[in-house]
Amino acid sequence: MTEDAIPVVLGRLARSGVSVQWRNGKAVFKAAAEPPADIIELIDARKADISAFLHPDIVQRRLEAGAEILRAPCPPDISPGRWETVIDGLRSFIARGYGAEALGLGWPRDELYVVPPLWSRVDLTGAGLLIGDREVVNITPTEIRIKTASGAEQAFRRKPAINYRVAYEAHLKVTRGNYKPDSEEAHLRAIERTVGLFRSNNPNASLEDAKRAVLVLLRP
Repeated sequence: MTEDAIPVVLGRLARSGVSVQWRNGKAVFKAAAEPPADIIELIDARKADISAFLHPDIVQRRLEAGAEILRAPCPPDISPGRWETVIDGLRSFIARGYGAEALGLGWPRDELYVVPPLWSRVDLTGAGLLIGDREVVNITPTEIRIKTASGAEQAFRRKPAINYRVAYEAHLKVTRGNYKPDSEEAHLRAIERTVGLFRSNNPNASLEDAKRAVLVLLRP
């Protein structure tokens, strides 16, 4: 994310206590106290760009691109009212361009938008669904930092990349102890366990999709 990207500017404003809303055909800036001089200069310099970025037509295009995830069904262990708050936060995350910025920085789509089978499985939940009514203040290739209502900052971090070939080889080494040397059954069991690992990290992947993905990843 480049330093002059609008989501970066919005994050800098948020960290300085400046909120931005669209009203009467333009971006309106509000702060509880007068911002530092450099923040005022930043607002003056980027006001037109921020207004264009937050124009309802542009925001609508971003929302249309994220329409599928915004219609995601409510997990069974969360109330409809609380789920509505989750989706409202996600809608804001997408509308303000943070989702697009994160994807551009290399965040996997699942780590942003995946809906877990149960809401209690926070470890399987996309970061965009965990924003709620909190303000995004920074996005990097490895974390999304938000500010809570109390002013404290919290970060959602990307999961470390999994080397499925290494995982397969480890499973194969363990499995071979139960079969004859060079047994095809040992290979199949190791594949099966690697597919299980893939699905645990990609809960929306079907069994067949997971098998195909793992076989591709294991190609020489």
